[in-house]
Amino acid sequence: MPSPNSVKYIHIVVVGISFAGMNVSKALAKLQHPGLRITMIDQRDYYYYTIGMPRGLVDRELGQSLVFPLDGLLDQFEQDPSNPKHRFVQGSVTNVTPTSVSLSDGSTVPFDYLVLSTGVSSTFPATVATPSIQDAKDQLAKVHANVKEAKRILVIGGGAVGVESAGELADAYPEKE
Repeated sequence: MPSPNSVKYIHIVVVGISFAGMNVSKALAKLQHPGLRITMIDQRDYYYYTIGMPRGLVDRELGQSLVFPLDGLLDQFEQDPSNPKHRFVQGSVTNVTPTSVSLSDGSTVPFDYLVLSTGVSSTFPATVATPSIQDAKDQLAKVHANVKEAKRILVIGGGAVGVESAGELADAYPEKE
């Protein structure tokens, strides 16, 4: 183990914790570099596994499991849990400089390296835009209930998500128009 004086300290900030941001954060944390600190920043306090959304429309339990908290995501990689090096910050980035990001609450987070993985935006239910995990779960439960109660369902769009959603709906509710 290197002495504390010989450890190179590196702070990496990852903005946007969806597919890319989460995988980058986990891959870096797995390196177990003694001087590495990771700060994950996202507008939401949860991750939404969008790939499961078509099935989640018809399976309420699965729909709820597609959403999970970001806080603590890197806890399993902490070398000393009493002195954590990795953290999650819920916030919106308003400015980026060569050495820091500014958040909408007025705070500034310095970094040595920055990963911008803000992704794309889409519409609900393909993406859930609410900032809290409970609001997201409530929205998904409401969609599931609406789908279950509907007599007719119209799927607009013939791309991968539209076709998969139509297939899941037809399989689960063959009596619906």
